[in-house]
Amino acid sequence: MEDDSLGARPKIYKAAEDKPMEEEPPAEVDGGVGLEMDEGNDVVYTVNVSELPDEVLEYIFKLISPYADFQACYRVCRRWRDCCKRVVRSRLLNFHNQLNKAELEWTSVHTDESPGNIGKRYSHCSVYYPPSHSMFVFGGCTCSSSTFNDLWQFDLSSRIWTRVVSMGTYPSPKALASMVEHGSSLILFGGWTHPSPYPLHQTWKLFSELHIFNIKDNKWNQLCARAGEVWPPPSAGHSATVHRNSMVVFGGLQKQREVGFFSSSNNIWVFSVLEQTWRMQPVLGKKYVMHNYS
Repeated sequence: MEDDSLGARPKIYKAAEDKPMEEEPPAEVDGGVGLEMDEGNDVVYTVNVSELPDEVLEYIFKLISPYADFQACYRVCRRWRDCCKRVVRSRLLNFHNQLNKAELEWTSVHTDESPGNIGKRYSHCSVYYPPSHSMFVFGGCTCSSSTFNDLWQFDLSSRIWTRVVSMGTYPSPKALASMVEHGSSLILFGGWTHPSPYPLHQTWKLFSELHIFNIKDNKWNQLCARAGEVWPPPSAGHSATVHRNSMVVFGGLQKQREVGFFSSSNNIWVFSVLEQTWRMQPVLGKKYVMHNYS
């Protein structure tokens, strides 16, 4: 199915009632090229975009945004879909070639440093959400011992930041948490807070909080451990990924005692998204050595 809005269609008149006024002569059609007369009686050629060669279409598709615009072109028709697939393969090949030659180059996206934009931070967590072609960023901290619990959305097509004003039970301000995407939800786990300068001699605080943000409902929901339920210890700096209907969490910084050393973990915890329960994954073989930090 062709999209007529993507190119000029030749004017074809099949019936007498479809013809324009007599002072405007009808167009002649030859091989998809329309011949028209402008006000100066000059011949104007109009070409349907479907008549362009595949090489030209692929060149055009390489110039547009690889997110929403590219997906819209992918859904126009079967021919455009095949052209988009070849463009994707070409981009991947170029990426790997540039990676092997160490020719990758970063480009900076400058945004307005206004109150309506995201502030400077580090140790935040982020995840890509394919349906909206956007990136979600949560929390983080600054060098002045401040941590955040705000959620931001970055539209990769328009390059615009938007702060997500949501409902429900907000997570605590923290950094070094993990966030993954599952369906229409974002799953946030763990993290830590910067010790503030005053009062003196404060220690870091680690979290074992688990929050689920429903993107469609725009709402946070906190899950708490029930009596006798297995739950991972407070962790920060861990890694997390999604495998089928489970979130798999590895390692992280943990605190074994209220006062004392922090230690790095080599445990694997699995959270079932459907059952909303935790379990520690048994591992065969030799584990990595754990380290303690003062």
